[in-house]
Amino acid sequence: MNRTSNLNDNASGPLAGYLYQFEQGLYSLLSLEDSNSYLSIEDVDDIAAHKEDGTVLFTVQAKHSISQSGSTFPDNSYALWRTLEIWLDKLGQGTLNSETVFICATNKSIPNDSLIHKLVNANLDEAVSLITEKKKDLLEKKNAKEAIGKGFKTADMVLPIINSLLKKGNRDSFKSLVSNLKLRDEPNLKEKIFNKLLLSGDTLSDLQKSNVYQALIGWMHEVCLYRWRNGTTALIKKEDLDSKYQSLVNSTSIIKAIFRNRDEIEVGTEEIEDRKNELFVKQLQDIKHNSDVKKRLIKGAIEDYIRYEIEHTYIINQVGDFTKKDFDQFISQCQEKWQNTFDTFITKEQDGYSDEEMKSKAIEIYNHVMRKLEMNFQTDHSFNMNNTYIKNGGFLKLSNIPEIGWHPNWEELYKN
Repeated sequence: MNRTSNLNDNASGPLAGYLYQFEQGLYSLLSLEDSNSYLSIEDVDDIAAHKEDGTVLFTVQAKHSISQSGSTFPDNSYALWRTLEIWLDKLGQGTLNSETVFICATNKSIPNDSLIHKLVNANLDEAVSLITEKKKDLLEKKNAKEAIGKGFKTADMVLPIINSLLKKGNRDSFKSLVSNLKLRDEPNLKEKIFNKLLLSGDTLSDLQKSNVYQALIGWMHEVCLYRWRNGTTALIKKEDLDSKYQSLVNSTSIIKAIFRNRDEIEVGTEEIEDRKNELFVKQLQDIKHNSDVKKRLIKGAIEDYIRYEIEHTYIINQVGDFTKKDFDQFISQCQEKWQNTFDTFITKEQDGYSDEEMKSKAIEIYNHVMRKLEMNFQTDHSFNMNNTYIKNGGFLKLSNIPEIGWHPNWEELYKN
């Protein structure tokens, strides 16, 4: 593996873990039943749910791995034992209590034979036995390594924590911890969130569900960043989430969205070069415009044309919300809209315009259609700045046949 790849992995791991914390936070917030309860992030724990009076209902340690073979709570990991120690300390301090639920959350499936899985299903005596056995195993390995002059860093870090957990003075706290220890190992937490949001049916498309999900994650992130920047604890109320959710499901821009954002569809340099000889590009090259502006205009048009083709195929073949017939009807609507615009701008006979005037008319018509003309896909799906490539791509497709043009004399110039 090259050094660049290592750098990318080193960066993507922590970032994925940071984003995962908000995903776990959203799921946790949706799990609360009382609208007066709330969530804290990076305060009591990675995530903690509270009653209105501040009592901690449950606390979450969220561990994420981007590795295909990665494990997040391995038996000998310092992170696992440190998590148990922190929870034990907070029980002793009274921050957490005997009714608090302790959740180890991860995007990886935890094997049934792992220590954490066994602890989740153990009573107090069984848990003490499991940890005592782990202590014995680590001591044996440590002694074996020391006998040949080697150290065992893992044992040096973990054994003091194990000894603390097994102290008789911690018995009551340890019993509370073991009794309420839970595992949330869910590789596809997003689907669980959809279910909590009642988005699991066929009422909304996958894109619309994802829009709601992404908007809620983004909202939580913004709330936390605002509070952290102002030196306060990141708290999010359940009732605020409920209000935000209702505003989203009633939002036209979220629910009516059927097309992916333009940034989600990558267009490469080679793809752009391959399209430069298309007729729709030729029509734009003949428009009178500043040369630098024209280059940007053509580049943007080619990108819109390619994105339209990609999304057209994707919606029909993979999403299935609309058919080829629906897109054909949209193209017909584009042609009708173009005709109305063309007739509005071209008020004189063609011989009534000079060559320069006709080129100027062409850019006026093009700019109006691409930038100002409003229309919907079918009757109730409007376009915004993120998906207007569908609208523009429809007109560009027609100008490539060509069934429409921008120059007043486009038929004579391009149709033969």
